Amino acid sequence: MNLIINRLAIAGYAIYKAGINYFKSDVNNKNIVIIFQQVFGDAVILLSTLKEYEKLFPQSDGYHIKLLLRPQILCFLNDIAELPNNIEYIPIEFKNIVNDYDYFKGVVNEHCVNIEYVIVPGTSLSAELLSSASNARRRIGLVQAFQRQWPPHMWLFQKLAYSEKVIPKIDEMMLQRHRRLLHYLGYTEFKAILPVLKYQKSIIQEKYIVIAPGASSYVKCWPLDRFVLLVEYIVDKYNISVFLCGSKEDKYRSEYISDRLNNNSKVHNYVGKLKFYEWSSLIQHADLVIGNDSATIHLAAAHKTKAICIAGVYDKYQFFPYRIDVKDVLPVAVFKEKECSWCRTKGYYAGYGNKKCSNAIKEGKPAKCISEIDVKDVTDKIEYIMKLK
Repeated sequence: MNLIINRLAIAGYAIYKAGINYFKSDVNNKNIVIIFQQVFGDAVILLSTLKEYEKLFPQSDGYHIKLLLRPQILCFLNDIAELPNNIEYIPIEFKNIVNDYDYFKGVVNEHCVNIEYVIVPGTSLSAELLSSASNARRRIGLVQAFQRQWPPHMWLFQKLAYSEKVIPKIDEMMLQRHRRLLHYLGYTEFKAILPVLKYQKSIIQEKYIVIAPGASSYVKCWPLDRFVLLVEYIVDKYNISVFLCGSKEDKYRSEYISDRLNNNSKVHNYVGKLKFYEWSSLIQHADLVIGNDSATIHLAAAHKTKAICIAGVYDKYQFFPYRIDVKDVLPVAVFKEKECSWCRTKGYYAGYGNKKCSNAIKEGKPAKCISEIDVKDVTDKIEYIMKLK
């Protein structure tokens, strides 16, 4: 009951502030707040544009940029990349933004008042609540290619959150969508390119392939029994070591795979055991990286390591297949074309509009577009990539 009261209070306060600020959005003081609620993979993609915000809003002209992001994401980015110096990084517990009224109100009053711009380079409910409650003169959001209609509270706060919306093309990948946002803000020379990460010393002294069986949601995760078959195929065919990687939450996935292998002497379980820079190193020096739609594949892309992503089409093109504006080494995506593509883009949740898929997801299974990918679909891509010089 207390949680419900907190959420109703947060929604009421955001609506109240949005109503007041609608008539008083005349701040002109060069304070910029970028609200970035997303997780590890999204953060890797964001890196390609952070320095460009410094160029758009130079400190020498009096601009002050704050980037609101999760504490763990800030630690991650500090480990894997050189962050721009002229941005103030503010760690925010975004879960509390939607669950704790006092915390939400405190963040609004400390960081979202007396500012000229709010920029949201990737929408979410927590980001839109903060933007709705801000008194920024311009509130600019990079939204979805499809205008959100469902669920109703998401539709409402996306309406309230932004005075200006940047709407990407349906076939633009997230790097290109960030480029579109920068063009809208005035930096029209920027092209969508891969981010640059720190060079890391190798922590493994042999040739190896990385398998990442987890993701930020089970909806994205290819069935574990197929990962077992995939690992056995790689070891048997290429006689190469395989390293499993992922977060602590993926521990049961890696143990499931390890326990069912006929020969696991070449398979090493690093899931939940690596620091951020070690994770980056493992990916950077691999011969090949294979995984679900996850941060591991985005790290591989940034390091220009050959990679295969087992991807769904719930938000097709937004993350996979990779698309940028210049030629480069890009991950190969394995996916099934479906009539119900873009379901998560249209309805916020994967499976929207497809009862069989949504019922499977309710049972704890992956989206249908993931579960229909066969082992051979992946091994065919492995054979193609391993033949390349």
